[in-house]
Amino acid sequence: MHIRRKLLLLFFTALLVAGCNQYKKVTDDLSFLTPDKFQCTVLKVYSGDRFLCQLPGLNDEKIKLLGVMIPEAKKAEAKKYTESVLRRGTLIEIDPGKQIRDSNGDIPAYVFIPGGKMINLELAENNLAEINVGEFNKYKSSGVEIKENSEVEIIEEESK
Repeated sequence: MHIRRKLLLLFFTALLVAGCNQYKKVTDDLSFLTPDKFQCTVLKVYSGDRFLCQLPGLNDEKIKLLGVMIPEAKKAEAKKYTESVLRRGTLIEIDPGKQIRDSNGDIPAYVFIPGGKMINLELAENNLAEINVGEFNKYKSSGVEIKENSEVEIIEEESK
């Protein structure tokens, strides 16, 4: 009877260890859900401020550019610009906002294109979108100045 308890204890310990390893793998796979930045690959552009992106090893997600509003008169031009920057297969970096999903089920986010530029601000700099100044407070300390008239200025740091 004593040996049977030891074997049973050994069996459950092995199950526990195996379960912990699986838990670690699952949490690593879902690490993109944390509010940190994550990467994805562009699949399709829907409009100047919405596109479909494939997350590594997971399903496709719709992304909505955070803090920008494209006027009706500029929607076609903004879509062409976004398509030119976010070509299919482009690896981009997503910085999700505070809200996990918007009312359409999209992930509202700041989107960084290759080279480190934020497409949210690029649209405003190219006069294709108006920005919500308050949405960009988190980037004020990183060299982005957004004026009340939606004018964007990238402040370059001087080289030492």
